[in-house]
Amino acid sequence: MNNMNKKKQNKEIRKTILIIDDAEDLRTIYVKKFRQEGFEVLEGRDGLDGLNTAFDKKPDLIITGIMMPRVDGFEVINTLKKDAQTKRIPVLVFSHLGRQEDIDKALSLGADDFLIQATFSPDDVVEKVRAHLGRPKSVAPGGGETLAGHFNLRLDLNKGDAVRLAQSMGFDPKFVCKSCGNTLVLDVVQDTERDGKWVTGFFKCLRCGKKI
Repeated sequence: MNNMNKKKQNKEIRKTILIIDDAEDLRTIYVKKFRQEGFEVLEGRDGLDGLNTAFDKKPDLIITGIMMPRVDGFEVINTLKKDAQTKRIPVLVFSHLGRQEDIDKALSLGADDFLIQATFSPDDVVEKVRAHLGRPKSVAPGGGETLAGHFNLRLDLNKGDAVRLAQSMGFDPKFVCKSCGNTLVLDVVQDTERDGKWVTGFFKCLRCGKKI
């Protein structure tokens, strides 16, 4: 294969990500990092600018902050996930906010992941992006496509064997992280290598990123 064909092939397989944040210094760091890692990178200077870019360019993945002028990150997620053109684009929140209510709100609106700036290095963020872009698609019940991958579940402590499970695994009975006190979630992963409806899972903290 000659150099021209190699360049063409590399360009064809490069993924495009959109980084939305009003903090220019933060955008600069991550734009440079992702370009070094071989990604095409678009920028949104705030929520409104990011939405316009998302609808115009249809990136493969979007990273957004939360606290921004004109349109905040919550509205960015809500708008993207309600529109047929953009609802299947993975959206990762990357924010300095780490309150449980902020995490819950973002995930309930359709965010695919919530990364807290203080606990994720640039290399960690790149790894997260690659993981989300690498997830295969499967047909959901009733038709349509859904991303086959990780699903964050919360246990109802008042139902079933939640308390007995905590005791058996040596967890706090309220399923809170010993490091930061945040509520743990059960990360369930579809096992596509086995016949039938199999899943595997592990507990993790969305605030500090620890897997347990």
